Amino acid sequence: MNNHKVSTALVTTTLLFSAGLTTFAAAKKAKVSHYKVTENSRYFTGKATPKAKVKVSRYGITYAYGKAKANGTFKLKANDELTANWKYRVTVAKKGYKTTSKYVKAKAVSQKTNTVYVPQTDPATDIALQNSQKQISQLNDQVKSLNDQLTGLKGNNTESAKSTASDLQSRIDDLKYRIADLNSTNNDLQAKIAEYKPNVDAYTKYTNAQKAIKDARWDSIRVKNWLNIKEQLGTVKTRATAWAQLAQNLKGYNKIKKNHDQYINTYNTMKDQVASNSANITNLTNQQTNLSNQLAAINKELGVSN
Repeated sequence: MNNHKVSTALVTTTLLFSAGLTTFAAAKKAKVSHYKVTENSRYFTGKATPKAKVKVSRYGITYAYGKAKANGTFKLKANDELTANWKYRVTVAKKGYKTTSKYVKAKAVSQKTNTVYVPQTDPATDIALQNSQKQISQLNDQVKSLNDQLTGLKGNNTESAKSTASDLQSRIDDLKYRIADLNSTNNDLQAKIAEYKPNVDAYTKYTNAQKAIKDARWDSIRVKNWLNIKEQLGTVKTRATAWAQLAQNLKGYNKIKKNHDQYINTYNTMKDQVASNSANITNLTNQQTNLSNQLAAINKELGVSN
């Protein structure tokens, strides 16, 4: 009789386990396709698994969220401006389907000739270091061109020289504007870094404390000494409560740890952006000084007092 019950239980368990595997294997992968976007796009459009949830994000920051229609199409409004050449992650999720993701790149809109593009700073994103280097190279080329013009104007007190002097002044004013804009961006980033830092420091202390708990030997003597509740741990019930609290602490630690890397990455990205902007400010300031010296030389040739 007992052997019959054991055999029946084993057969039932095997059938249930097999059924579970069949259900899992039958789960389909959610589908998603999207249309092209540019830095000026205000919507993300495409087609996904009907009625699936669609999210557009980048490094943990959500740019759009919504749900596909019954026919699978979706049109999600971006809650922030897009940046050229950045990749955005389109994630599709639906109950019974395997979550899937694809990336869409925001294409740059063509700029006018000789226009230097200064990207807006987004603290949640990577540093546009290549754009900054391109900007510096373009400005250096402009300075060289102005130097060549200045050489040809030596001793030439003409209307052409006056026009060039006016153009130099305009360029100097433009550099001042860019420097002021970068300084403003740095101030905003510094403020956000100041907001992040207390949380980063607090999290570091928290993780150190949780690691100490995790690394400790979980026997009754160490638990009593660590919690300093030796008198209260005299019964099995109290010991069980203390162990449950330790387990809960570790559960909380593991949950917070999932978001730790992205949080620290955002913080470090902002610090790197400040350093990059500061280098650009120094470069632009040097160019401004150079142009001012050129303008002073031309005005001297023209007999114009500063």
